[in-house]
Amino acid sequence: ALLTSTRAFQRLDHIRQLGGCSVVYPSATHTRREHSLGVCYVAGLIARRLSLFVNLTDDDILCVQIAALLHDIGHGPFSHLFESFVNDNICSGWCHEKMGIQIVEYLLNSEHIRESIGHHFQGDYATQCIFIKRLILGLHKIEDVPSETGRNATKRCLFSVVHCNDSGIDADRLDYLQRDNAAVFGASNAFDLKRIVSSMVVVNGRLVFDERASNQIFELF
Repeated sequence: ALLTSTRAFQRLDHIRQLGGCSVVYPSATHTRREHSLGVCYVAGLIARRLSLFVNLTDDDILCVQIAALLHDIGHGPFSHLFESFVNDNICSGWCHEKMGIQIVEYLLNSEHIRESIGHHFQGDYATQCIFIKRLILGLHKIEDVPSETGRNATKRCLFSVVHCNDSGIDADRLDYLQRDNAAVFGASNAFDLKRIVSSMVVVNGRLVFDERASNQIFELF
């Protein structure tokens, strides 16, 4: 509740998820704040599913949910339209992920937030903060789990929950595809979310899917 009450997070309530799409689709007025709350929920579902295969701690799950909640906090006005404008006219290479990491660092290092949420962690707070930032960015396919996150290769799957560079199926995409479809087209069941989450398994530390859910995954793409 403390993180969602910050000005940095509350401003997402004034940023539409689909930028200027509401000009064409009048119902496409849902916000980045709604989406962020949804991603946090889906990430929690995925983390609990993965806990069936990997010995996850309360710290692991809490970090995943915080990363999901804050993953879009770097978005500017009109979402991706603003990102393109900045890249073309102001600063090449700028992206909301890089901006978001800076904001996350500021939030998590602020004294009142550190004091308020720090006691919820069993492990070192600074290490959890590093882990949260890496969860937002994800890992490249050939990248090893950074030791400074306090996790080893057995928990690599956690780096695919919020931002997955392997299959591309993550909490972020699972939320916005359903949310965008509902807002724009009125589709209440774009794909079977629960079926896809329940098909997630961990093999050699990586998040993969049971082939019996291939039809549902095909529908998603």
